Amino acid sequence: MSLSKTELLRYSSHIKLKQVGIKGQEALKNSKVLIIGAGGLGCSVLQYLTASGLGTIGIIDGTIVEESNLQSQILFSQSDINAPKAKTAALKLKTQNPNVNFKVANVLVTKENILSLLEPFDIVVDCTDNFPTRYLINDACILTKKVLVYGAINEFNGQVSVFNFEDGPTYRCLFPEVSIEAQNPSEAGVLGVLPGIIGSIQANEVVKLILEIGEPLNGKLLSINALNYQVSIVEFDKTNLANISELSSYQNETSISTESLPSSIDPMSLDKMRKTKPHLNILDVREYYEWDICHIKGASNIPMNLIDECIDEVSKTIPTVVVCHHGVRSMNVIHYLKTKGYSNLINLEGGIHAWATEVDIDMAKY
Repeated sequence: MSLSKTELLRYSSHIKLKQVGIKGQEALKNSKVLIIGAGGLGCSVLQYLTASGLGTIGIIDGTIVEESNLQSQILFSQSDINAPKAKTAALKLKTQNPNVNFKVANVLVTKENILSLLEPFDIVVDCTDNFPTRYLINDACILTKKVLVYGAINEFNGQVSVFNFEDGPTYRCLFPEVSIEAQNPSEAGVLGVLPGIIGSIQANEVVKLILEIGEPLNGKLLSINALNYQVSIVEFDKTNLANISELSSYQNETSISTESLPSSIDPMSLDKMRKTKPHLNILDVREYYEWDICHIKGASNIPMNLIDECIDEVSKTIPTVVVCHHGVRSMNVIHYLKTKGYSNLINLEGGIHAWATEVDIDMAKY
């Protein structure tokens, strides 16, 4: 895919580099990179890769923007609170560079959906913040033969590495699964500027990999301390832990037990549940034109007739409230998804109309 006149001007600083040139910039335009996690690291990675002119960028994140995110997740602002991170990030990034094609999934990666989510992409960037998900992403990349660019932050320290490059070492080779019991980074504090530092290095690794220049951090772990700027690079080898033949069971803290979930919920109870269960999805199955009239902030929209096509975007592990206009279509969708193995779905009684009547009285009705 060749560059347009506008792109030649936009990326002129890249093109002037003899290691990049027009051929290299075209390689960036033809690339497909998936970023998992649109938090602190993800925001930084996404902005630099978008500016660099990648052709297709995937964004996967099943969480919403919260007040505490605004310290370090620089894509988001006060008005984005309670909005889905992945969709919100894509909308803002599209204004930064309209030449980039964004693929968005407002879901958390699970054992059931990750392989299909990874399939269209060339490189995967891990910007997540918990150990179980990192092992899941690592194993899925091994099975699908995808290169994985890893980044992690904790308090004042950050790390970057490249896994599964040219049959090289993997995350498990560096961190055996015993560390899964350690404190997850999401439970510790982090210096607000650190995600920008580490995310920029991750983005640099992605660009190097696509352009096939420099030396990727393959078999090397780069560590940085933001307080004293101590930098170290530790080399590590591939081990038999890289021999993955199937996805295992993962202790993912974001997966909430669905055994005691109600089959339906009234609007007032849903309003209370949203404040006590941060990992709660709301799936709106109305048509797009209905969604444009009104919708619950933070919900995702998949029209009923597109459920089959987008089924990988519907989590099987996160409690999900299904919404329509009056509660009939949503119930039908739930009945159908139960035949596909879903047991985590809750119907909103009375639908969006009841929500507008009882909870959000300023919401438009139709």
